[in-house]
Amino acid sequence: MIGLVVPTDPALPVSKIDVDGLDDYQAVVGGYIEVVIPLGRRDSPFRTFGAVGYVNEDGLMRGLPPNPRATELFGQPLVGDVLILETTGEDDRSVSDVTTAWATGSTA
Repeated sequence: MIGLVVPTDPALPVSKIDVDGLDDYQAVVGGYIEVVIPLGRRDSPFRTFGAVGYVNEDGLMRGLPPNPRATELFGQPLVGDVLILETTGEDDRSVSDVTTAWATGSTA
């Protein structure tokens, strides 16, 4: 499935990536994963499309760098690279055009 990577380095673009399960998710974030949902964002596609982020579960303890773009998107302080997918609540799926536009700041 196709996900989006929001890198910590703001000079690097948000990019699409092909992921196929837990090992790939962990490779993107550099360790065990934790799920985050966008908080308090009215423009978030979470309610309609189920956009979720995967972060490094130990990112704060490991001192990973702040991720300002992901922090803004998700409305909470996030560190390290973030993987965005959509979920049905049970299964993950590729990101939609709407979620991609939301995460990249473009129009759908």
